[in-house]
Amino acid sequence: MTKVQAVFFDLFETLITEYAGGVRKVRRAADPERRSRIGLTEREFRQEWNARIGRRMTGAFPDYPAVLREICTHRGLAYTEETLQRMLEERGAEKSAAWYVPEAMAAHIQGYERLKEPAKLLDWTT
Repeated sequence: MTKVQAVFFDLFETLITEYAGGVRKVRRAADPERRSRIGLTEREFRQEWNARIGRRMTGAFPDYPAVLREICTHRGLAYTEETLQRMLEERGAEKSAAWYVPEAMAAHIQGYERLKEPAKLLDWTT
């Protein structure tokens, strides 16, 4: 078992961001298709997602699939755990593509050279 050596909490994208110059680093072309898998338009999904912002930001939902389950239940939509898992994996791939360790932060972390290697970034959560 790998021993955890450090945990970073990055609330509101203060260390790691999906944006550069106000534009997303990774295009989210699959989003409308992804939302339709649970029977929602992009607009409907955004409405439901935003309605839960307070609870999402304060830990009421343990993870992304939990939010999706609650949205589906609230809307009376059928879903499978496989669909939610696929949506989580796609979201993770998009977010991971935007990860980086800023030089200013990395210089203060023992062993920071390893953090610059994408393979060393082990996990993320939302």
